[in-house]
Amino acid sequence: MEMHNSISHLLTWTLIHSIWIAGALLLLSKIGTSLTKKSHQKSGIRLISLLIFIIVTAVVFVLKVDLDGERVQEFVMLLPDGQFFQTDALSWIERLEIWISSNSQLISFVWCLGLILSFARYYLGFNQMRRAKKFSHACAENEIIEAISKISQKLNLRSQVEVRVTSFVNSPLTTGWLKPIIYLPVGLTTGFSASEIDTILFHEMVHIKRQDYLVNLILASMETVFFFNPFILMIIKELRNDMEYACDDRVIRHNNKTTYMYALLKLQELRLSNSLGLAAKGNNSEFIKRINKMMNNTDNSNGRSTLIPGLIICLFFAVSIMGSAFVSKAEPVEKVKQLRTNEIQQDTIRAESKNDLKLKIKNLSKEQIASTVIMLDGKVVPIISGENLDKGETMMKHIKKELVRDGLLSAENKRVRLMFQYSDLLNGKEVLGDKYPKYKKIFNDYFPKYDSYATTRVFKFEN
Repeated sequence: MEMHNSISHLLTWTLIHSIWIAGALLLLSKIGTSLTKKSHQKSGIRLISLLIFIIVTAVVFVLKVDLDGERVQEFVMLLPDGQFFQTDALSWIERLEIWISSNSQLISFVWCLGLILSFARYYLGFNQMRRAKKFSHACAENEIIEAISKISQKLNLRSQVEVRVTSFVNSPLTTGWLKPIIYLPVGLTTGFSASEIDTILFHEMVHIKRQDYLVNLILASMETVFFFNPFILMIIKELRNDMEYACDDRVIRHNNKTTYMYALLKLQELRLSNSLGLAAKGNNSEFIKRINKMMNNTDNSNGRSTLIPGLIICLFFAVSIMGSAFVSKAEPVEKVKQLRTNEIQQDTIRAESKNDLKLKIKNLSKEQIASTVIMLDGKVVPIISGENLDKGETMMKHIKKELVRDGLLSAENKRVRLMFQYSDLLNGKEVLGDKYPKYKKIFNDYFPKYDSYATTRVFKFEN
C-alpha cells in the first residue's frame, strides 16, 4: 500500500509540474515565433519547445523519486524522535500541496481514466485508417503517377510513394513513415485540372519530405498522455498549423500561387459537401488563415506589436520558474531570532538538507533545540516544544502499540507510514482501512481539532 501511495504521489506531482513547464515554454515559443515570418522556422521552434518539455518533465520525475525508498511530504519534516514541526506558518500554497498530496490517488485515478478515453479516441481514428486502406485501390491515372515521379525528383525524395483512392477520406491524406501512402478522395482526379492536382500532390509530398507523419505520431502520443494540459495542446495545435503553412510555402515557391489557391478552394468545397468527414484536416477558420497568408504573404499574427512588453514578462516568468526549480540557491544570509524576554540572540543552526539537519541536532536535547533557531535551506523552521512535544511523543507510542495489536504493524508488514495534519490522518483510509476511525479518534484525543500539529511518522516493526 505504501509503495502504491508513493507511485501515485510521484505521478500526481509530475503531472502538476508539467503544467507550469508547458506554460513557460508556450510563452517562450511565442516570443521565438514572433521574431520570424518563416513557417518552417516557427514549426522548428515549437517542435524544440516540445522536446525541451519532454526532457524537463523527465528531469522533474527523476528528481521526485526518493532514492532511499521513503517519501516524506515536502511540507513536513522527520527529525529524531520527539521533534514535530508546527503548521501555523503554512502558506496557502503549502496548504494546497497538502491537499494535492492527500488526494494523489484520486488525481492519479482520474488521469488514468482520461488516458484510457484519450487512447480510445486515437484508436478509433487508427481503425478508420485501416478501413480506408482496406477499401481503397491503387490509383491508375498515368498523369498522377507521372506527377508523383516528377515531384519526387524535384524534392530529392528517396521513399517510394504509393497513391491510393478511397471513399473513406474527403481530402488528400498522407500516412506512413517508411512506406508513405497518399490517399485521394473519389472524384479528385476528375474534378480538378492537371496543374491543380500537381499542387495538391506537391503539398502532400512535402509532408513526406519533412517527415511530418512521424512528427504527428509524437504529437498524438503527447496529446494522449497530457490531454489535461491546455498549454501543451495549444503548442501542438500551433505546430500542426505551422506544418501546413510550411508545406504551403514550399508549394508556392515551385508552383503557381493562384493555381494552388484555386485547388485549395475546391478541396474545401469537397470537404463541406462530403457528409462523411472522416479525415477532414482543419476547419473553416484555419482554411481562411492559409488563404490569407498566401494572398498577403503574412503570418496572420499581430503579436509583433506587443513583442517588447511580452518579451519582458515572459523572460521574467521563465527565469523565475526555472531558477526556483533547478538552480541551486545562493548561500542564505544568516538570520537570528531575537528573544524579547531577555533580548539575547539565540544560537542558529543552518542546514542545506534534511539529512544534514538530522546530523546537526542529533546530540542536542529538547531544551537546546527549543532555544535554537533552526534554518533549513535559508528558511526558519518553527518547532513545537514543551507540552505538545511530550504529548506528541506519547501519542506516537500509543499508536504504535495499537498498530501492533491490530496486526497492521507486523513481521509481514514491517513499516506503516502515517501523516498527521490538523487532527486528521491524511492517508489514514488507505493505510488503516476500517481501523481508520479508531486511530483518528486517538489522534483527536491528543490533539483536538484546529490544534497546529503536522508530522509524518514511519512506524517500524521491531522483532
